[in-house]
Amino acid sequence: ILNSYGLILIVVVTYVVYKIFKEVLVHVGKSWSARTKSEIDDVLIPVIDKIGGVVILVFGAVGLLNYLGYNITFLLAGVGVMGLVIAFAAQDFLSNFFSGVFILLDRPFSEGQFIQIATGEMCRVDKIGIRSTRLYNTFQNNYVVLPNNKLVNDKIVNLTEPDGRGVSEVVVKVSPTSDTGKVEKILLEVAKAHPDVIKSDSKGPVVRLVNLADGVFEFKVFFWVEDFMTSWRVAHEIRKETIRRFSEEKVDFAMPQTAIIMRQLSK
Repeated sequence: ILNSYGLILIVVVTYVVYKIFKEVLVHVGKSWSARTKSEIDDVLIPVIDKIGGVVILVFGAVGLLNYLGYNITFLLAGVGVMGLVIAFAAQDFLSNFFSGVFILLDRPFSEGQFIQIATGEMCRVDKIGIRSTRLYNTFQNNYVVLPNNKLVNDKIVNLTEPDGRGVSEVVVKVSPTSDTGKVEKILLEVAKAHPDVIKSDSKGPVVRLVNLADGVFEFKVFFWVEDFMTSWRVAHEIRKETIRRFSEEKVDFAMPQTAIIMRQLSK
């Protein structure tokens, strides 16, 4: 009878602890995570829910076997070996899981922000999951799913931070007979006249002569915009206006040139 009472007590205690964990602690954790803006609790609470329940049941089973007089030393050793085997087999999953936790803790980017991945694609972060992160490719209109450990180890450019501004450039090649002062003046006027280009002293447009090779003068116009998503459109419009101004001011674009040297071979 005493043994039966002991077994019932272990089962009841295990059940009560399991229900308290599931119905109280996990419920409180989910309610708390729903009120916070952080994504890490939204990921960790379900994981703790699943792992914690299994751990409680395992401890209850071990306590039950120990009370019945079974030698659990070999069982624990077997469980340890099995755990190592499972950990080795699931090392890729564990690597991605901890990488996801690091992303949520370190916050190099967050959901809703735009990033540029190692392949050069510009994507919006839609969901940071336990194993992978789901990215929306804004130009291709498709989803890119990357393992979290790849995002942790590769170079990622956060386009949204620190302020969402973007910098772009327009390359112009003119004939070496062109007046460089006039070219620089036109390019600067075109950039400053665009309504979406920032005109402040520290972020204003800048024109630089960057190359003199191959018989051409190569200029670059660097400019800032308030929203990096508009930088491609603004560059397109600056190129069109530059073509029009060069036509008015009689500035010639550089044309590809090939030098051919002919020699008469002696007999």
